[in-house]
Amino acid sequence: MSLDRNKRVLRNLRVFKSGEVHRRALYEELLDDASALKRDLLKFRIPFVGLIEDVGDPCTPPDHFLAIARCYRLATLLELYRGFPELAKSQTVVEQAVEMPESDDKTYLILGLAFGVLGILESTPINSGTVSIQLLPLLIAGSALGVAPDQSHNTDAGKISLRQTVMIWRGFVRQRILYLCVAIGLRPVNHAALILEEVWSRMDMETGDSDDNDGSLANKVHWMDVMSEKRLETMFG
Repeated sequence: MSLDRNKRVLRNLRVFKSGEVHRRALYEELLDDASALKRDLLKFRIPFVGLIEDVGDPCTPPDHFLAIARCYRLATLLELYRGFPELAKSQTVVEQAVEMPESDDKTYLILGLAFGVLGILESTPINSGTVSIQLLPLLIAGSALGVAPDQSHNTDAGKISLRQTVMIWRGFVRQRILYLCVAIGLRPVNHAALILEEVWSRMDMETGDSDDNDGSLANKVHWMDVMSEKRLETMFG
């Protein structure tokens, strides 16, 4: 998160022509840090369920914590690839490393990760104690749910168009955040809902680019920018 925020600060800096070399050097440092974080994420192995201590809550067995750990790893990769597209171009076998859903093209890497995050959250019962730490991955994955008109095509599963699939997942995100509003009722939940609706509205107004190979629609409209513009900064942890 801090890497992406620093990149956005760097992008908005106004420097003289002679300072462009310095800006590029700073970006390379951020890219190196992002690349190191990616390697750590791919090397990390989530422990076996038997090694997780039972907290004594029948609604929150140990496997729920493992699911959330996988969820956060996918969400972090999503932010890395969205913030630093160069990492996606040099990716290793991500599908094997993080059990990412199969994707037929790099164009759908960002969406594939978003679907993976939301699939995990959907499979976790809504009365799980982990619901209180689901807001950030919901925001990250939900903010990637945009597709250009020319990217709508029939999927192998059920022949549902990609756009329809995106809309289905948006509906899930709305419902889960609504539940969080009722169950938790804290300001960050309301802020996340406002940010997502604005992100989706802006995404839907974008025409997209048929040569989009890095999930650039998700890059054009980033939830951090919306949060800053709308003065909705808060803690989503």
